[in-house]
Amino acid sequence: MTASAPSLSDALLAAFDEKVGGNPSHLSRAPGRVNLIGEHTDYNDLPVFPMALHREVRIALRPRDDGMVVLHNTVDSFPSVEFEIEPAIPPYVQGSWGNYVKAPASELARRFAIWRGFEGVLQSDVPVASGLSSSSAVV
Repeated sequence: MTASAPSLSDALLAAFDEKVGGNPSHLSRAPGRVNLIGEHTDYNDLPVFPMALHREVRIALRPRDDGMVVLHNTVDSFPSVEFEIEPAIPPYVQGSWGNYVKAPASELARRFAIWRGFEGVLQSDVPVASGLSSSSAVV
């Protein structure tokens, strides 16, 4: 009998312990998706037919006592991001994955006065730049 490979959740928890230290207080996931019909029509109020996939983006995080966000990615080609939450967070250079974290953080601060930061690790098995909404799953 051979040992089974560690689950994706186990790998995420191990990455959190390695990059942040200790255990996260929250785990969350968002599936990738494919639009069977209606690609790029949703923002024009036209019909779409999306379907969730079995591939997903996962995050393990722990709140901080300050307004800093420190987020690591399990893929080394995506560098860690660090920024302070404020209503108008300046974006990183165009194409940076960190912008998908900055945008909702800025909106939460602006609309709901949520200023508490977090530290965490992001992991995904949704192929990047494949039309499967990996960026939307991060947001």
